[in-house]
Amino acid sequence: SCVVRDFEVEDFIEKEFLTSISQGNPGIIGFSCMTPHIKNAAVLAKIIKAHFPHILTVVGGVHGSAIPEQTLHEFPEFDVVVMGEGEETLVELYGACLNNRMDHVPGIAYRTGKNRVYVNQRRPMIENLDSIPFPDRTLINIENYRKSHVSRGHSRKTKRIAEITCS
Repeated sequence: SCVVRDFEVEDFIEKEFLTSISQGNPGIIGFSCMTPHIKNAAVLAKIIKAHFPHILTVVGGVHGSAIPEQTLHEFPEFDVVVMGEGEETLVELYGACLNNRMDHVPGIAYRTGKNRVYVNQRRPMIENLDSIPFPDRTLINIENYRKSHVSRGHSRKTKRIAEITCS
């Protein structure tokens, strides 16, 4: 199953965060990061690794896509960087984790050991964007998005909005 947490609109309480991870027992925890968010995501990944070292921490988004090798060297809390679109890559990555073979998954950079980083070939862009389902909005509490101001300047006091970033 999938759980979405957005700490731009939710309060972060470490004990509750760790309890939710323990109860959900995930194999992978992913972060989507633009450059201004990468350090905060690394802090969360470090907390996760301290309590659940077996969980694979994955970072995607524009920061890691632009500089995947540097991201893994700079932030040892992340195990994998997804470069570019993650829809197909994450599904393949999950299967690769079960078989402990990430070397054949296009679109990732990953760490083996403490200092070895491998960057696989990039995955081709998804040609038919209509093949991607709409976001499952049942995974978020829309009321959280009525409480605060959107970082890109839209008021949530008059609109019920939650953003997705795409290009």
